[in-house]
Amino acid sequence: MSINKLKISTLALSIFAVAGCGGSDGGNESKGYTDEQVASAVKCTNQAEGGLCENNSGGNTWGVIDNFYPDNCNSGIYCFDDGSEAPQNTGLTRFVEGTLIPVYYRDKIDPRFVATMDYIEGLVGYQMFERKGVVNIDISDPNNIDLSSLDTDWGFILSQGTSIGLMSGFCSQGTVSVAPYSFNITSYIVSAADYGIKYPAAKWGKDHKFTWVNLDSVTGANNGLITCSATAPQAVATHEFAHALGMNNHFSGFGFDGAWEKNAERVLKTMYSGQNPQGQPFDSLIVEN
Repeated sequence: MSINKLKISTLALSIFAVAGCGGSDGGNESKGYTDEQVASAVKCTNQAEGGLCENNSGGNTWGVIDNFYPDNCNSGIYCFDDGSEAPQNTGLTRFVEGTLIPVYYRDKIDPRFVATMDYIEGLVGYQMFERKGVVNIDISDPNNIDLSSLDTDWGFILSQGTSIGLMSGFCSQGTVSVAPYSFNITSYIVSAADYGIKYPAAKWGKDHKFTWVNLDSVTGANNGLITCSATAPQAVATHEFAHALGMNNHFSGFGFDGAWEKNAERVLKTMYSGQNPQGQPFDSLIVEN
């Protein structure tokens, strides 16, 4: 494995907040990125900026803490835990190695989620997820879900059959959101000291700080509001997990020219490399093959 230290230039800012995906099950193999392009893609997807990201629209990267609800992150993907404003010089923003992310299966274990977590941990070379097992969650009213019985007050909920359905002219195979049947994006509370993601922020009036990874649309679900069916292949499951881990904007091989391909793999591996801790300046990234 060769590793190269790269300089990447400041990119023109163009913001894109990912609401939902899943229109592709792989597609044509994308053209392989050079090391310089991988480094550029890390910055643009992690910080929702321009560069190689090919869909930049709407949303903001950095928001502010709600003074009345200090776990709420308003109008952005990330908020610093001390309430400080958006940084002028951003750094790599990701979950911290050694802090396991609690993950819960809603109602049943889906093998696509199992395969994705095993694959990601194998890719980065260390454990990332604390597998908490199957939990029964009543989602009959998606706007009022009681999660108080869960062992933690933050984490990922892995849910099958709860994608948003029709959106932007296609039937969604998967979304990452604050709830089932939703495309409202999650936000994250981040340590101002080191850019480490501490937990998903409470948002949109939700009491708990959970990210929902939703796969598959099922006609008739959500009290009959879902009007199409779509099944997510393994590539889409991995794609959606990557969104939850901090890959926001799309680029070739990640939502363009396929849901998950080699370019996306290299970006995620570089983001979570032990040689690129959270806060690493984007002009000093160690790029992984």
